Amino acid sequence: MIGLDTNVHVRYLAQDDPGEARAATGLLEQTLSEDEPGYLDHVVLGELGWVLERCYGVGREGLADIVEGLLTARQLVSRRRTRCRRRSGPCAPTAPIWPMR
Repeated sequence: MIGLDTNVHVRYLAQDDPGEARAATGLLEQTLSEDEPGYLDHVVLGELGWVLERCYGVGREGLADIVEGLLTARQLVSRRRTRCRRRSGPCAPTAPIWPMR
């Protein structure tokens, strides 16, 4: 399992740098899997929210959708998943991640 830093998630979601976006997309969509997941730390979630709000103008609803997508992605694990999703239902990883494109 590898830990993913904030930049990987930003590049994947924003798709604003072609080379970096291609690398992040390949990692998240092709390299990582349910059997070989990436680790999503709660600190990264906080940083990601800050960057997306301040630098990309993503609102609260958009951030909530992005966090939900990350926390339910089969190819990512987080030890704080239950705490983060307490109000939104079961914590089974079921949904894909979608870029902001």
